[in-house]
Amino acid sequence: MKTHFDANILDYCEILHDLNREIVILSGLRIYDTADMDFGFRKKEKLFITICQQLSLLIPCRSIDKEFQLEFNDGILSFSNICPFLEDSYTELFVEHKNFLQRIKCVRNKTLHSPHKLDIIGGSFENKGPAIVCKLDGNLMELYSSEFIPIIIKLNEIFDRLIEELKNYCSDLDINEDGYPFISLSIEKVFLLEYCRFNSILQSELLPNISKLMRDF
Repeated sequence: MKTHFDANILDYCEILHDLNREIVILSGLRIYDTADMDFGFRKKEKLFITICQQLSLLIPCRSIDKEFQLEFNDGILSFSNICPFLEDSYTELFVEHKNFLQRIKCVRNKTLHSPHKLDIIGGSFENKGPAIVCKLDGNLMELYSSEFIPIIIKLNEIFDRLIEELKNYCSDLDINEDGYPFISLSIEKVFLLEYCRFNSILQSELLPNISKLMRDF
């Protein structure tokens, strides 16, 4: 069980933390509303691209022989040998949201080296949250913030359990002279994270108002 699990997991925890913040901001934006013009149209495109890229980092998947599937030996899933629950949890998440994840992966792949290929050409605010209508490499695509939210909620639940596994892992490490395991301050910070607290925000009717509060003045 001697791996770099304790240190490497920090990168994914930080990505998920940032993703929660950014989806909250996205959830309150009205793409063409003059009240949101202060946020900047280009900022909205960059925020959307960033969210798609972060989701792709947290959910490793790709098309193999024209079949879109999870990559169980890549990214966070490479820790499945230490945390076996990851494979089942991610499989459940992937099966439920496969079509949407495939569209997100397409955005990520197209914009990774050529962000100019994405143009947000329309949008509205509906019961499902902001609708983002974009043209990606000539093809029209429509996405809703509400399609992102169930995925992020599930990721928050998975990572809370993962942190519990990390706590157990660190408790097995060598003990220092004060009787505590040799763990970094960064890992101690992760121990204090409770991602499911963010779920109460993502599921709240106040989400659009919280979104406005989190933006710069």
